[in-house]
Amino acid sequence: MTDEPANPDAPDNLFEPLPGDYGAHGRFDARASERSVQLWATQHRAGLLGALVVALGVASVCLSRTPRRPQEHGHLKTISPG
Repeated sequence: MTDEPANPDAPDNLFEPLPGDYGAHGRFDARASERSVQLWATQHRAGLLGALVVALGVASVCLSRTPRRPQEHGHLKTISPG
């Protein structure tokens, strides 16, 4: 800011853009992205949650149907010599 008073006749962009004002540009332009994964995920939250529930359900069904080997419950087998 400056100590100089603002020109009361200067155009502003309160209700419509100024002629030739094409938005903000600067040093950040090279790093700017046109897409945002976070925005997409936020906009599609219900679908993502539904897909997660389905994936967890499929995984639980697949894991419950796999045969399991009997476990020995921590018993050690001893081998007697001879």
